Amino acid sequence: MPTNEAVDRALRRRSRVSRVLAITFFGGCLIYALTHLFGSGSTSRIDLQYQYVAAACVRDGVSPFDRESYKAKWEEELRKPIRPVAEKGTIPIPPTMSVYLPLSFLPWKTAVRVHDILQTVVLLTMLFFTGGLVKATTGTRPAQPLFWFALGLVCLISSVPATLHLGQVVLWSVTGILGTLYFWHRGQWVPSGICVFFAAFKPPLAVFPLLYVLTRGVIRPILLGGALLVTATALLLAAIPLDGLWTDALESARGYGQSATNRPPQVAGVHSLLSDTSLALPRMAMFAIGAILVIVGARRDQSVSATFSEGLPPRPVLTTTQLAWPFVLTAVFMQTKPYDMVYLAPVIACLAASGRLRSLWFAPGLLVLMRPQNFQALLHRVPYFDTLSSAAHTATYAAIYVLAVLLVFRYFDRKDDPPAIRVRSTG
Repeated sequence: MPTNEAVDRALRRRSRVSRVLAITFFGGCLIYALTHLFGSGSTSRIDLQYQYVAAACVRDGVSPFDRESYKAKWEEELRKPIRPVAEKGTIPIPPTMSVYLPLSFLPWKTAVRVHDILQTVVLLTMLFFTGGLVKATTGTRPAQPLFWFALGLVCLISSVPATLHLGQVVLWSVTGILGTLYFWHRGQWVPSGICVFFAAFKPPLAVFPLLYVLTRGVIRPILLGGALLVTATALLLAAIPLDGLWTDALESARGYGQSATNRPPQVAGVHSLLSDTSLALPRMAMFAIGAILVIVGARRDQSVSATFSEGLPPRPVLTTTQLAWPFVLTAVFMQTKPYDMVYLAPVIACLAASGRLRSLWFAPGLLVLMRPQNFQALLHRVPYFDTLSSAAHTATYAAIYVLAVLLVFRYFDRKDDPPAIRVRSTG
């Protein structure tokens, strides 16, 4: 019979092997994502081109919302005809100028390489914040294989390499959102407020998570982030001519919204299932419903926090289902695109790292949301499913399923279950 010491050695050896395999899995997935920085083709850095030209307009004191000026600057900086989609209109977001304005002083090819380095740093920062939230909400630590397995799954989300290839701002926004939550639980409201600024790089992704945090009583980070946003907007307006700015901005936004890539069925969200146009009414109705659900859920979570804090200093609690709430509602009720799905990184990572069997109920929907294009191509070969017109619609149905499962678990979560973490209030 083996002794207890021999059994302990065998278990430790197995644990080390499992941890090495998990770290290797994470490293392979990260390398897979980063290899898309070296891709080429007509779509390579396409979104970076829009931001780079808009920043060049601001640099030279030209309105980026004026179509003719934007077209001339595009041809001057990139030395090629403007893309038809960009010619219809763009929506430069003031906070993004803090990143792209310095890049506009560099030649295009140099700016691409510098931006690739920045994107790599942002991706690693996002993974760091995700790991911090995994540790906080599930108790899973870096010494455990599930921790690295969960981070590896994040790198396998198809939108991670897609955003690197396109030069999208999604990673910046998601990193800002996760940083806001990470520093919130650490009680550091200044860095949390700075992260709110970066979260605003992609407003549709940031609205519900920030509304959730605000409803939980966290005010100072939101105020600091808002002050930074106002400052950035004021500096942008001071650098460009204001004559006809409002009219140009509305026309540019209208042209951007009428582009085929920004209309159903190429965008995800319940409204895209209800209407095949980009009418504002369905979107506003779905936004209102989603916002109400975010507030109701946050208030319920706040009351649960007060229950657990009886006899202790008042501190909010944050569990995996609470963390998932605003992100899943974003997937259902906000207009997003398949390459935006990286914002579900904390949901996927925390559920995978929790090690609880009930997380498997989320797996079908989350697997589809991780790679909607692949599942749409697969479903097109199956009778009765070949009517799904786009990967965005496939992602919308998957998000509805995840929300239904989440609602069930939130409803049946017992109030005597211990919370995963207590966080210091930064309100």
